[in-house]
Amino acid sequence: MKKALIILALISATSFIGKAQLYYFGAKTGLVFTHMTKGYLGKSWEDRGGTKYLAGVSFDYFVNDYFSLAPELLFFRKGTEKYKHEDSNTIETRSDIYKFSYLQLPLTVKAKIPFDRFNLFGMAGPYVAFLMGGMASEQGTAIIGKREMILKDFFEERKQDFTRFDIGFDLGAGAEIDAGPGRVLLQLRYDIGFIAVAKDQAVSPYQYKSFGANRAWSIEAGYILRFD
Repeated sequence: MKKALIILALISATSFIGKAQLYYFGAKTGLVFTHMTKGYLGKSWEDRGGTKYLAGVSFDYFVNDYFSLAPELLFFRKGTEKYKHEDSNTIETRSDIYKFSYLQLPLTVKAKIPFDRFNLFGMAGPYVAFLMGGMASEQGTAIIGKREMILKDFFEERKQDFTRFDIGFDLGAGAEIDAGPGRVLLQLRYDIGFIAVAKDQAVSPYQYKSFGANRAWSIEAGYILRFD
């Protein structure tokens, strides 16, 4: 009985591998609309978001006609503008703009509805990202001129730590359309970060608070080539 089960498992594995030889590899880019969760923002602070971009490579490994494994390697720009307007305590205004450059690895699974010349798909899965660098700028009625600094210097000046790694989850949907030797890829993604960009830090007489976690909508397009 055990031998029969082992033989059946080997046959199933061989069959699975045989169906999983089709894959696509290609490049993509996209427009990104970013913001953050509230973090330290109070009533006098407004998160105005920002418009960024992404670019990278994608890999689509078909398990069968309906599912594929789709890891990617992306250069992903995120960030936001935080605007402080007048309130009952002060007439000062302030605008802080943050630009973060991540190397991001989404590990998603696609569920597909196949048609004759195209597929529709939904996707979901975790991602990990490494913060490569970025810029921060500040301006307002209480600041003379405008200052722009690299992130490392900006946070060191405040004696505040920023997080080098981000972990999150991706949700999305799109279409793969047959075109020549490959497919045109069109995709909408929502990127949900779980880790605050910067940590709380007390620097007398100030209390700098975390910036919250990243959020991003992206509209993406690319071209992927078939290998089998």
